[in-house]
Amino acid sequence: MAGFFVSLVAVEVEVEVEVVVEVAVAVAVVVAVVVAVVVAVVVAVAVAVAVAVAVAVAVVVVVVVVVVAAAADSSPHREHTTTRCSTPRDPGRSSSAPRPGSSRPRRAFRSTSR
Repeated sequence: MAGFFVSLVAVEVEVEVEVVVEVAVAVAVVVAVVVAVVVAVVVAVAVAVAVAVAVAVAVVVVVVVVVVAAAADSSPHREHTTTRCSTPRDPGRSSSAPRPGSSRPRRAFRSTSR
């Protein structure tokens, strides 16, 4: 009779061990799934932050380029240069003759006959 109880206890212990192993495996699977989801969310947030930073940097660069270009266009030096270069030269005048309205005196031509 004692042998029967010993074998019954052994079977009962074996069943409990299987249940414990099954529960441990189920818990491990749940933990693995939760960890995978958390990692996926962290990676998605990191990618979203990286994209947001890249867009912000691009916007700042565009704004700086537009502001610098606007400042360069409105500078007095640039306007003066543009005005000077856009005035066509009179091909009928010699380079030594003053422009109309100029205060520079005309050069006297030397006589070649002596």
